[in-house]
Amino acid sequence: MNILEILKKLGEKNSDNQDIVKLIEDNHLHDLVERIKKFDFVSKDTETNIGSSTNRNSITKWTRDQIQEWANKIKNCSNLIEHDLENIVEILAVIKQAYLLDSGFHLTDAQIISCLIILNAKDKGRLLQVNTGEGKSTIISILAVIHALKGKYVDIITSSPVLAERDAKEKVNFYNMFNLECSHNKDKQNYQTGPKACYKKQIVYGEVAQFQFDTLRTEYAQLNTLGDRKFNIAIVDEVDSMLIDDSSKIARLATTIAGMDQLQLIYHVIWHQLVSLPEKIIKFEGKSYLLNEKHSFHDEKVVLEDT
Repeated sequence: MNILEILKKLGEKNSDNQDIVKLIEDNHLHDLVERIKKFDFVSKDTETNIGSSTNRNSITKWTRDQIQEWANKIKNCSNLIEHDLENIVEILAVIKQAYLLDSGFHLTDAQIISCLIILNAKDKGRLLQVNTGEGKSTIISILAVIHALKGKYVDIITSSPVLAERDAKEKVNFYNMFNLECSHNKDKQNYQTGPKACYKKQIVYGEVAQFQFDTLRTEYAQLNTLGDRKFNIAIVDEVDSMLIDDSSKIARLATTIAGMDQLQLIYHVIWHQLVSLPEKIIKFEGKSYLLNEKHSFHDEKVVLEDT
């Protein structure tokens, strides 16, 4: 599906969304995508401020080192990465080159359009439907880079700890090109106390339950699991899984208490009394009676028996 077909379908599906309609009108979104893909795109932020003359080459010729140099400058000048579409165009062009160096593939039109739509949401959230095979993990990693370069902590919520660990490992080299670190929050061993190493990274992958557990450990159990990490940006993979399939799941902290095993005998006695209770309750002349003694019925009378 080419870019014109994608934009046509996007407009049909979102005819009641004025933000998206406005982006599509007058080929604005189309022009942004084409500018990002231009082979002669030169960085306006680095051509005069970074000394190396090679950085004045088009972004499509940049190396890993040049991308890292650009990323350092961007992180030191937060105003260069505000959600202005002109700045976003350059940022996505650099990320496109980084993705090519890392994977050997170019970003697709669908991936670039998805990122532009999300980044144009300003302070609102966005919910996107991305079909299987269209590079959902790639879109997520692009958004994570942009927010992390702004100095934000990014939490990427996956549908399982296995996927979190896999995606974190697969994207390490891609994030490193921007001098960013990522990890996953899956517990590898029995956690005790103190900040988990993963939360010192700018980007953390994890299942929603693990984020819940670590938040409870920090705020309820006072174990300082999150350290100084703040809740800045959340990117949810498989939204339907979290909000529908797993909506009834909750996270609770549980731990053993010394001496609880000594109560086992008491529990057995209580259980025995509860099980035998129905046999001791009788109804007679419309009233209920509890008889601990052994009893029987004769001629509509209750007879207590010797034990």
